[in-house]
Amino acid sequence: MVAALLLVAGAAITVLVSWAIALWVPPPSGNRDFGSDPRWNAHVPADWPKRPWFGYEGTARGWRMRGMATMRLDDTLDKFTYVWDTGWPWPALRAEQFQSQGNRGLNKSVYWAAPLGRTAVRWLHTQNDALPLRPQMAAFVGNTLFYATLVGTVTVGVGTARRLHRRGRGACERCGYDMGGLGEGATCPECGAQE
Repeated sequence: MVAALLLVAGAAITVLVSWAIALWVPPPSGNRDFGSDPRWNAHVPADWPKRPWFGYEGTARGWRMRGMATMRLDDTLDKFTYVWDTGWPWPALRAEQFQSQGNRGLNKSVYWAAPLGRTAVRWLHTQNDALPLRPQMAAFVGNTLFYATLVGTVTVGVGTARRLHRRGRGACERCGYDMGGLGEGATCPECGAQE
């Protein structure tokens, strides 16, 4: 039961850390790479060109981002994708974003992400407008185990320190009742614990 609760806490912390990174850690700037991988990095809409013109990739603290794009003749981006992973110690959640510049402005689609409205973006003081949702299983499990171990260690450590402190001052280890004057091996009159 305790192990299950620790795993749930570890998974929740993994999601919250990934979302905090997506919201408040600046995304990486990428290095452009023309033509090394002729395929899109995600499933793009059917009316897009079969191959992107260039790609870029960048990593930063808690971020891994890959993008692909086509360009117009006036050097403005026409169609582009972002695939980003966030999390620490390993990027554990992924989102995919597609954007195309049309006659009526920017068309944007987000997959495997929870979009945030303009009010939420302003209220949270963030530049990113979506939270990643798709778990990257190896990293997600690793982060969950890392945080579960951390929470378990802190929880056990605090309890052990409390018991040792109570024992050192002659109190009941369970409830802290002063056992002074009661003999060695006496039962605590407050909680019934055997010393």
